[in-house]
Amino acid sequence: MLIKKIFYRFWNLPRSTKVKYAVIVIISGVFIAKKLQKVQKLRSQQNQKKQPQPANQLIPNESDAITVQEICYPNIVSNVDSQNHLSQFALPRSIELINQLLDNSSRKRNVDENLKYYLIETLEERDLQNYYSIKKLSIKKQLQQYCTKMIHVRGDGNCFYTSFGYQFMKIVIYQYSDEEFDQFLQENFRIPFKIQLNDISFGNEEQQRKLLNQFRDRIIYLRNLEKYYKQHEHYSNQLVRQFKAHEIQDDLDGYFQPLATLFLRNLSMHLVEQSEDGQNVFDKENLLKWEEECNSNEQVIAMLAKHLRLHIQLLFFAGEEFQVLEYSKEYENQNRSIILLIKPGHYNIGIKN
Repeated sequence: MLIKKIFYRFWNLPRSTKVKYAVIVIISGVFIAKKLQKVQKLRSQQNQKKQPQPANQLIPNESDAITVQEICYPNIVSNVDSQNHLSQFALPRSIELINQLLDNSSRKRNVDENLKYYLIETLEERDLQNYYSIKKLSIKKQLQQYCTKMIHVRGDGNCFYTSFGYQFMKIVIYQYSDEEFDQFLQENFRIPFKIQLNDISFGNEEQQRKLLNQFRDRIIYLRNLEKYYKQHEHYSNQLVRQFKAHEIQDDLDGYFQPLATLFLRNLSMHLVEQSEDGQNVFDKENLLKWEEECNSNEQVIAMLAKHLRLHIQLLFFAGEEFQVLEYSKEYENQNRSIILLIKPGHYNIGIKN
């Protein structure tokens, strides 16, 4: 009955009024129809998101990628465009092993922010003398023959590998000929890459191999930047920036020094196990242990110097004096020298201008 009454009232209205009402009804219908379409589309999208994906349907390379944070770091020099913009790439999932290692060691310690950097600061000659308590003029003059500055290295149990590693990487990246560089890669990147904290091992052999390759790729990248952009300050100081960093910041991710340290620890163990002199390293099990010092380090230094064809000067400070130990002196005049400063318990980097 209600519908009939409405119909009769509408029928008896003037013609112009009927037209107006008809237009209003049509416009309202179109508007409501569009709204319903949007609602249906939104519900359809939500249902699709809720549907679980099969475990074996991964995006390309997802098993090798970690998306915890996007890292700005170039793959190779060909990926640096004409404006010198750095491309981005996904780090291998195995980089999480480094995070686990650091989370259970250095990141647990409450340390002043300035002391977290792997390379803390450069000390001039007077500060160097004060640091090692050198007071006698004769000893100061003697020290000048070997060392005039120093780089203060973070004290964390890995200080030898930081002190040695930074200087060695400078030689590899900036001083090696192309032939020497290729030889270095061929000879030293087939070793194991074990990761150990105390008696706990991290990762399997495949994951460790990917980290070794990641370190190799970073060395190649830095060398290529120096080779193709020699006059560009930003590229020529990349090694010290990469080696110093201890966390993700700007275009740095803080992984270079840990990777270098793991590389040198594994290389040292490899040399000890392959050498007849390795039997003199009585605590070789400490070589692979993160933040552990090897008490037979002088034998390890001698093996590294011989294998890597380096001249190494070890300045041993005790009291207000020091003594010098030299290894593989035959490489002294080939711009292949490394200066290590040690006061029992800690290594630093020596610089001679």
